Amino acid sequence: MKNGKSMFTAVLLAAFAAGCAQMKPRSSGVRAVEPAAAAALASDPAVLIVDVADANAYLGGHLARALSIPRDQLRFRLREIPSAPSQRVLVYDEEGRRAHSAAVLIEDETGDPVFVLTGGLRAWKRAGLPIGSRGASYVLN
Repeated sequence: MKNGKSMFTAVLLAAFAAGCAQMKPRSSGVRAVEPAAAAALASDPAVLIVDVADANAYLGGHLARALSIPRDQLRFRLREIPSAPSQRVLVYDEEGRRAHSAAVLIEDETGDPVFVLTGGLRAWKRAGLPIGSRGASYVLN
């Protein structure tokens, strides 16, 4: 009986190990980009720009064409982010603190290549890059 139990345990452990060997942790394909590279992305009308800062920060200034989806609402509003075979997404917030986790969520949901603006809107402004109209909003229909 003891020998049978040992054999069962050995087979179970071998099966578990084989299953674990096949599981690969998903590494995020989210890429951080400096403001100059982000500006090049943002100039492409096919790139979707998502501002994950809170609504007040968005109203205070944002990248042109940016869709405002605050990070705390993103999980519930992912359907607002269209996915297309050649879709790319640029994500940012005020300082870059919330943008990476938002970008990972968007990438996981859409499978699209996602880029994060390093340093957020603050770095964008320091680089002397233009911001969109204050108070204007961009909403997908």
